Amino acid sequence: MPKDASFEDNGEGRYSIYLDMVKFKDVYLDGKLNCEIGEDNKVYGFSNNIISYKPYKEYEILTSKEAYNKILNGEFKIYDEFAKNLDKIEIIDFKLSYSLDTKGFYQPIYNFDVKLDGEKSQIHIPAIKDK
Repeated sequence: MPKDASFEDNGEGRYSIYLDMVKFKDVYLDGKLNCEIGEDNKVYGFSNNIISYKPYKEYEILTSKEAYNKILNGEFKIYDEFAKNLDKIEIIDFKLSYSLDTKGFYQPIYNFDVKLDGEKSQIHIPAIKDK
């Protein structure tokens, strides 16, 4: 098991392994594996939702400050209905993560945890720099 994987005992013989973009040898692993073991030590349930993939290409990405400036400049989309007449954005936290695109590639994005006029939400800024 990769060292960055997390293991969870869910009780009653149920166990989970979580992998969040974990590098293992020459691939990356992402997802969750669940299993259920009965009192007789037999496996009664098993689901493997772990995806392995190799990097396709390297791109230059925005700095976190550049992503923040895109928010300040209004260069983002909001899908929350209540945010149409937005007065205030409070940024709580952010992280660089990856999102699966429509072609099956993981794309780097900045996820900003925000409050939009006091309501918790998220703003996603694509991290690949424009050419």
